[in-house]
Amino acid sequence: MHSKNQKPIPGETNPIQPNLVQPNVQTDISIDIDFGKVFTELENIFKGIPNCSQSEFTQGVVNHYVAQNLNVFICHPVHKCDNYEAKHHYEFKINLIQSKGYDIYLAHRGKPMVATNFGDGGESQWGYGGIFSREHQTIKYE
Repeated sequence: MHSKNQKPIPGETNPIQPNLVQPNVQTDISIDIDFGKVFTELENIFKGIPNCSQSEFTQGVVNHYVAQNLNVFICHPVHKCDNYEAKHHYEFKINLIQSKGYDIYLAHRGKPMVATNFGDGGESQWGYGGIFSREHQTIKYE
C-alpha cells in the first residue's frame, strides 16, 4: 500500500486516488424523438438572429443537434444522404429577396447514416457533426 506522499509505480493502480467514473453515454437508437418538434426549435433559433452568416448558420445547426446527441448533416446544394431518420428543408434568408435552401438530415447515434457533399466543401455550404469518420467529402456516421 502507498502512503499519501509516495508516488505509484508505473502500471500499478493507486488505491489512494478515487476511481474515476465515466459518464453514461446513451447510444440506444430506439429513443423516441419528435423530429417535427426538433425542426420547429430550429426555426425559432434562427428567426431572431440578425446578420447571421451562412457559415454561422451551418455550424449553429450542427452544434444545436450534436448537443441533443444526434448525428447531423446539413448541405447546400448537391449532395446525397442515405439511411437518415429525419430530413428537413430550410430556406436561409440571405437578404429580403433571396434565400438559400439547405437540407438537414438527422439520425440517432448508432444509426449508420452516410452522406456525401458533391459541392465545393466550404463552411457556408455544408456542416456535419456527431459520431462519424470522414473520407474526402463523404461522412460515415456511427
